[in-house]
Amino acid sequence: FIPQGRGAPALRLRLARERLDESALETLLALVKKNPGNRPLILEFVLPNGRSLEMPAGEEFSVADERAISALMEPAYLAS
Repeated sequence: FIPQGRGAPALRLRLARERLDESALETLLALVKKNPGNRPLILEFVLPNGRSLEMPAGEEFSVADERAISALMEPAYLAS
């Protein structure tokens, strides 16, 4: 749960669950650590049937710039 109206807006990454593996998650973690900031991060895992599961990351995973993370994350892992 991310309180509304407080601080910077959250960054939501929509990730295709069936395309994620350990390497993809390690890449994502490295990108988040290279772009620390004050925007809360929400990981949304999209399942093949279209349903999704949201997982707010802890405060230590807040990010600065969504463009940097989205641009460097493998497009194959992102859900549309």
